Amino acid sequence: MKTIQNNLLLVFLIVGLLGYGQSNENTGQAYREDQIYLGLSFMSIVRNQSDFFQRGVSSHFQIGVVRDFPLSVDGRWAIGLGLGYSTAQFSSNLKRLSNTATQTLAYELEAETSSSTTANGFQSIEFPIELRWRDSSPQDYQFWRVHSGIKFLWNISAKSKFEDSKTNILHEINRWSSELFLAFGYNTWNIYVSYELKPVLTNLPIIQMESSLQMNALKLGLIFFLL
Repeated sequence: MKTIQNNLLLVFLIVGLLGYGQSNENTGQAYREDQIYLGLSFMSIVRNQSDFFQRGVSSHFQIGVVRDFPLSVDGRWAIGLGLGYSTAQFSSNLKRLSNTATQTLAYELEAETSSSTTANGFQSIEFPIELRWRDSSPQDYQFWRVHSGIKFLWNISAKSKFEDSKTNILHEINRWSSELFLAFGYNTWNIYVSYELKPVLTNLPIIQMESSLQMNALKLGLIFFLL
């Protein structure tokens, strides 16, 4: 827990240090769009097993800062490098099985008629790298924008909860994952969509099935950029 708190403190310190907004037009240089971002999305799990299904609402939350590096003289094209924190959680019929005697791990997909639900939750430090376009100027704070890129996630917490039992599964997941993302919109309100390239959970052994379970999270929601 202390490690997670220290990581969160680092993120917010950097947010405070780098969140300067648009640079002064009198510098004679291409202006920057350093921004704090805040987003909330719903998740849909793309999978290779039709017997897998989600239950309830699956959500994703993100917050962080992006440092702007202009590519053009007018400042409309730029590279963005960021640092942030995110959480993701989903509930499904995926039940984790563990045999402590043989030290083996497997999963099963419960029937749709079963009322049992497994909830999985993750916390991550994220590093977005993006190409940015905006129809703006140093005097105009309301404009159209398109941001697209890749995000690397360092997964720092992973828990699985079934009924009253909660298990730390950090050692069972990919500690590094990645996703492609696109954000576009006008002014503060923007649409956000992303798709996992390297999932947090992958190659899960499912009992009574020949192939393992592959899952990729598709996220769709809103992201807000604050100068």
